[in-house]
Amino acid sequence: MNKNQGAFLFDPERAVLLSVDNKPLQTADDLRNYLGCDDLGCVRFYDDYLLFFDESALQLGLRHIIRIEGYNDPFAGRLLVMHFDFSCSVPFSEAKNIQARLKLFKPVIDPVIETKKVVVDDVTSFTSFVARLETRIVETPIALG
Repeated sequence: MNKNQGAFLFDPERAVLLSVDNKPLQTADDLRNYLGCDDLGCVRFYDDYLLFFDESALQLGLRHIIRIEGYNDPFAGRLLVMHFDFSCSVPFSEAKNIQARLKLFKPVIDPVIETKKVVVDDVTSFTSFVARLETRIVETPIALG
């Protein structure tokens, strides 16, 4: 594909924004199949672009959340940025602008390790164990692919 034309797919599992061919993506069914969803959502994405997403992706058991500058609600799942006019393309030069507006957050599990000292006669030993798990959410860098 010519890198000056197409659309952009954001894959949150891989944390990468990819340039993709927009020619086979002309109908709602094409877009649903491409994103792998049943409930296709769409919002205006600055200037002349549209952002397509899975309306049902926000559910229990999320492995990521996507925040987008200018939108109050978070997104989840794969996102597709296309030109408002499907016959036009999003220039490859827009990749950094799109990347800058997307913020990817993923949960991280941290083990809390405790150590216990045990003294028996003249022998001192230390035992380490996982006392608990703590979770936090961190911003994950997005690569351009």
